[in-house]
Amino acid sequence: VLRFGYFDTRIQPSLGLGMLIDPTEWFQNEEIHLKSVQALDRAAFVKQVQKFVQDSPYRSLLVVVHGFREAFESGLRKTAFLGHVLDINSPVLFFDWPGNQGSTLRGYLRARQVAKASGAELARALELIIQEIKPDRLWLIANSTAVVIGAMIVAPLMDPILSLAFGFTLGDNRLAKRSAITLVLGSASVVGTAWLLATIIGPGEINAEITSRAAPNLIDLGIAVAAAVAGAFTITRERLANSIAGVAIAVALVPPLCVCGIGLSQGPELVAVFGRGTVAGLTNEISEGSFLLFLANLIGITLASLVVFMVQRYGSLRTAWRHLLAWLGLMGVLCIPLASALQDFSVQQKINRQFGRFKAGLLNNTAVSRDHAYFLKRIRLLYSNVQVEANEAVIDLVINVPNQLVDELQLQNIHSDLAEQTKELYDVDAVTINISLIPTQIYRYNLETGRQP
Repeated sequence: VLRFGYFDTRIQPSLGLGMLIDPTEWFQNEEIHLKSVQALDRAAFVKQVQKFVQDSPYRSLLVVVHGFREAFESGLRKTAFLGHVLDINSPVLFFDWPGNQGSTLRGYLRARQVAKASGAELARALELIIQEIKPDRLWLIANSTAVVIGAMIVAPLMDPILSLAFGFTLGDNRLAKRSAITLVLGSASVVGTAWLLATIIGPGEINAEITSRAAPNLIDLGIAVAAAVAGAFTITRERLANSIAGVAIAVALVPPLCVCGIGLSQGPELVAVFGRGTVAGLTNEISEGSFLLFLANLIGITLASLVVFMVQRYGSLRTAWRHLLAWLGLMGVLCIPLASALQDFSVQQKINRQFGRFKAGLLNNTAVSRDHAYFLKRIRLLYSNVQVEANEAVIDLVINVPNQLVDELQLQNIHSDLAEQTKELYDVDAVTINISLIPTQIYRYNLETGRQP
């Protein structure tokens, strides 16, 4: 049964697309605050939406449908955020369905059943919009993590890796060869498809879903090993066979290959989008980093599965010791860049802490904070990256700064502190720090005097 309502939000003017990297911050800092949520009857709902549509420049309406595991209030916030960053000057309608049925495989299956029933309600809602509200333009955005999860389950990657390890354990070269061929073809098809789609469509932005899979470290290898232990044990126990889907989701083999294909479609340098600002010249390491993540998963799963199969007495050390030593060697080689990436990750955390101290120092500076305390709180570090080549380290920083502080902000201290710390950590002679500022115009509205900068 369709139920109707109205919600209103307050969004901080400094909030831009770059903030999508850390959605939990919306709730902690109340960047997006739900002012009111109230129920409406059908007639009042239609009348109110009609008014919003008629008052919009293009008599338009944007309909947003969120996906699996989306809570109601979270969906409201994300819908408001989407309307804010798209900046299309159109009313936004949120269609909510009970997709939050839990994070387990059983919960996902329940959500699929609910989705089928909710499809009819969505059709009724669209019929109501077309026949009674009658916008001149109707946009529909549908989002679902279930698409990615489904790709993890159905893609022919997890099973070939496990059967490859099983073939090595038994000394069955035919099984190992067939598994390797399936794995190579499956991986190549995923990368090729992602590259083709990215080349044709062209990604509009490099977002958190991409960057989070482009910087693997030893932690990711540990996750792959743990998932492999569960997967290898699962396929040797018939009553646990249904759990293999959960293992495939946990290790996530498909997303890094998709990101690799997207990275290959880009040039040597990226143009990142942060709100309404863009920063050019960021180094494109997406394809290398994401493929390294896939290799970490592949080697970790194969080696851990070999050990688990041997422990359960499938095959023996006599038949599998050569393969075991070979994959141990590969893991040792892989640990070198992953350990370096873990150090880079540690440096990025130190950069974030250093920036936090820099911001706190500005707030404690009476001369600066007396006139600009409100704006100082809106300074954001949107992006940080560390790259070391030969004897030089390059650090990229993107900072969101209110227009009122662009001339007041003194970055010499943070620049010198980061340079000294980076020299000590990486033992390099030269450090280059590229700082890009994205200015944001913030207005504070006073009911008596009007809008003030």
